[in-house]
Amino acid sequence: MSLFRRLWLLLALCLLVLTLMLGIYAHRLREWPVLDSGLSSLLVHVQAAENWRDVAMRRQSFAKLIAMAKPYRLVLRDSKGDELERFPQESRMLPAYALQLRFPVALPGSSGELEIALHHDQTFPWYRWWQALIGLCLALTLLGGALLWRLIAGERRARAVAVQIIAGERNPALVAEDDARTVLAAFAKLLVENRDYANAQVKAIDRVHRRSFVDGETGLGNRSYFDAHLDVLLHDRDANATGVLVLLELGEPFDDAREQEKFTRLLAQLLHHHSVNFPQHILARRERNSFSALLPGMTAREVHIYCRKLLRELSSHIERSQGRSDDPLAHVGVVCYRAGDDAYKLLAEADLALRYAQQEEQPTGWHMFERGEVQEAGLMGRVRWRSLLERVIERRKVVLHYHPVLIGADRRIAFHEVLSRVPGDNGELFTAATFLPMAQRVGLAVPFDRMVCDQVLKSLLFGPLAGQMLSVNLCHDAVADHGFRMWLLEHLAENRPLAERLVFEVGEHIASQLSANGQAFFESLTRCGSALAVEHVGQPRFSANYLQPGLYRFIKLHRSLTRGIEVDTVHQDFVRGLAAVGSAAGATVLAECVETENQWQTLLSLGVSGGQGYLFGRPEASIVGARNAEQVA
Repeated sequence: MSLFRRLWLLLALCLLVLTLMLGIYAHRLREWPVLDSGLSSLLVHVQAAENWRDVAMRRQSFAKLIAMAKPYRLVLRDSKGDELERFPQESRMLPAYALQLRFPVALPGSSGELEIALHHDQTFPWYRWWQALIGLCLALTLLGGALLWRLIAGERRARAVAVQIIAGERNPALVAEDDARTVLAAFAKLLVENRDYANAQVKAIDRVHRRSFVDGETGLGNRSYFDAHLDVLLHDRDANATGVLVLLELGEPFDDAREQEKFTRLLAQLLHHHSVNFPQHILARRERNSFSALLPGMTAREVHIYCRKLLRELSSHIERSQGRSDDPLAHVGVVCYRAGDDAYKLLAEADLALRYAQQEEQPTGWHMFERGEVQEAGLMGRVRWRSLLERVIERRKVVLHYHPVLIGADRRIAFHEVLSRVPGDNGELFTAATFLPMAQRVGLAVPFDRMVCDQVLKSLLFGPLAGQMLSVNLCHDAVADHGFRMWLLEHLAENRPLAERLVFEVGEHIASQLSANGQAFFESLTRCGSALAVEHVGQPRFSANYLQPGLYRFIKLHRSLTRGIEVDTVHQDFVRGLAAVGSAAGATVLAECVETENQWQTLLSLGVSGGQGYLFGRPEASIVGARNAEQVA
């Protein structure tokens, strides 16, 4: 608990004690009234025997008491109960707050009784309330000051112990004089400061990355961001083999600058909306009115639908906003790509397609270069994909490859990532980047992930992989599916040693938008003993504030950060910050797509603990010659 909260707690406690003590004091005053000094001395006087020795003295004392006390009622009775004197003469009801007192009186030859009904101001003097209040405040001030002094002294001592620990002091004798509470407070202070420092680092690296790779007006990536990801995607052996590159040139149909900005933001929203079905899509604003989109896995038929919808909605907005509909509004150039294409040549062809669309001299238009070398996977429709995936799931014909992940400069194997491959009708193997988006579209992603998990669990229990540590990728649909979550947790709860040899990987887009059910699912996986990993970390459209301490054991940096890391100072600063944030969250930071020794050494110098890539080995159908995986905490 912070010092500020402790002070507020101390103040609240003091006010509570003050209220309680005043209530007790008021109750005691009600039970034992205290008369003021003048009235008390008068009552003592009238009880003296000489003041009642005859009728004249009796009446004189009676009148004096009436004048001084101003009672509601005053009655003098003899020993038989007969009234000798009475004030007032007539009978009247007493107020509810009046107090009746009876005193013995020495009458000549016998004893009597004096009954008096007094006003509450005479029985409960207000100055006594003020005296009590001042006394209580003084006592509470002294008590609070003592407690505050102890609190501040404890905070100072805890900070001193924390400074000793930060300085590297490991001698228990230096803190042996302190009690366990002080030492625990020191560790709590270290944890709080570490968390605050990590949050500040997250915000700082988010600002740096957004300033370097994000367009401030639309939130899309900029030219540098798009070109870097395009180059990585074209040279990534595990990425989707086919897709389309879209270039869009926006016109200026509005004279008002604010309406034009609104038109630009609308285009950014439409690009996001129509690209959501392509999980690996990349959107960017290259120049003021120039936009680009990279859509892996899009087929030629989907290109027609995509462009027509986009241009139709833009035209509708112009009509509603009363813009110049005869001026150029938007033109689109599209080109298909496949893995291995040259990025510069691909952009040049897309730009040429854009110029063809603009030559038609229409407000809107699009043109696409048809390329014969597009793979058959890109031409398969939903029906063929559904048939293929259903057959693979029913016959359990998925092909699993294993890619090692290494830790430390000595390159110890931490675990092997399980990579799914789907055999095609012609004997080819489709990677997850190719078939998984189609599996999500046809509703087979959850059954496919369940089949892969079941096959991995059985291979760890009964197959040749017993004793290995493996990681399995979970898609968004599987994490969101209640039946899949319950099925997996039941199997892991039955065999904790098995769960401790599993790492479950999710993409950054899943971790950054995790629902309450997904959060509970991840926490249950960690309680079962499994580890969690986030892959593709570092994309500018996601903030790193989802990295909760203790939840994720591994963080895998996006491959675009690895490519060219040895010469890119901006990426180096960003990776250094992410490594610090990951370490503060208790996670081991890994790098994807490490292919050269220079990349590996640079990553190690930036604080990255491990990596995965072709430098360390290629995905294999079996784990041959690998050392037993070590579980890295």
